[in-house]
Amino acid sequence: MYLKKGRLQFFLTDSIDIEGRKNYVIRFRQVDYKLAPNKRKFNGYLYVDAETYGLKKIESNSKKK
Repeated sequence: MYLKKGRLQFFLTDSIDIEGRKNYVIRFRQVDYKLAPNKRKFNGYLYVDAETYGLKKIESNSKKK
């Protein structure tokens, strides 16, 4: 996946139960080698249902511009 000024990387970090259903926890972060890690704008976690692959929730730690 590409953004205007950067690229995103995704990492499968865990699987947890939410409301009795197994969900994958996927970490995402902006990869822009010109920016220091603390200046990256897009990062957080996606929670995806393991059976339907539906998006359960998003936790964003993104910084404002």
